[in-house]
Amino acid sequence: MNLGLGYARPQRKGRPWFLIVGMSLLAAACQSRSREDLGREDGMLNRLAGDYYSARVRFYPVEATKKGHHEFDSELGSYSREDFERRLAWLHNFRQRLLGVDATNVSPSAYVEWLLLTSAVKGEIYDLAEVRSWKRSPLCYSRAIRDGLLSLLSSESLSSTETRALSSRLNQIPSFLEIARLNIEASDRLSIEEGILELDRCREIVEHLPAELEDSTPPRELAEIGQRSREAVRALRDFVAHLEVEVLPGATATHVLGAEALGRLL
Repeated sequence: MNLGLGYARPQRKGRPWFLIVGMSLLAAACQSRSREDLGREDGMLNRLAGDYYSARVRFYPVEATKKGHHEFDSELGSYSREDFERRLAWLHNFRQRLLGVDATNVSPSAYVEWLLLTSAVKGEIYDLAEVRSWKRSPLCYSRAIRDGLLSLLSSESLSSTETRALSSRLNQIPSFLEIARLNIEASDRLSIEEGILELDRCREIVEHLPAELEDSTPPRELAEIGQRSREAVRALRDFVAHLEVEVLPGATATHVLGAEALGRLL
């Protein structure tokens, strides 16, 4: 299939030999163990996966909304330095718990889940501790705002619950950007410039919200959304001005991970 990028996607020729051998060895190992052993380790892994998911949707509520889980639709997330430090500490502790699972003593499907979960945890640790996009790039915050609003506007007509969630997220934008102001430091110029452009797009979305909802929202709720929209627009403008005046002049030309950090990423 042509992807439109100047080359054709290669046809799959089967699974890589190392995956076939690895899964064959795992299957043989599982046959030598009792169902009781497999059930115990699989159960432990399932509980860990549940713990990881529950903690993740609490920390990334916008991501949860995008994936169709609506328990935290009224929240944007708490992104202070202390919050990221607590999340990172939790991830390190959780990784140790994962290492307590005997990966040679689980079913083949659970083994794949263990690999995916381990990779997700290591990747998030790397992002928070090494890349530190929450400290380096305004995109971390602009995308949370944009996705947090648009994920609630996917239907033609908002329910009363969705309207309250949207109003709540609008209300949190000023304090959310105050946290971003404290977190963001001079970084590479491209990241700051891209963040400014994205924040301007967020401002346009927020500005047009009252007009977009005028025909489908009761007057009282619409007035509240209008007030919170104006406050959010001011906060977005102030944050962009801060980036342009205080942060951008000290930004470097590029951001380079370096060989050691890139090796850890790979």
